[in-house]
Amino acid sequence: MASTPFLALRTRAAAEGGSLELICVPQQALRVLDLTGTRHLFALTPALTP
Repeated sequence: MASTPFLALRTRAAAEGGSLELICVPQQALRVLDLTGTRHLFALTPALTP
């Protein structure tokens, strides 16, 4: 499953009281999250501006 590393990171972050935020996610990666049904598990943020 392509999303397993992301889920492992998210699980570890949650266990330590944190969260996993994906920033400036390319369209192809969003498609993978959609196909695996995991997009809702992550906070998605557009690119940070200086």
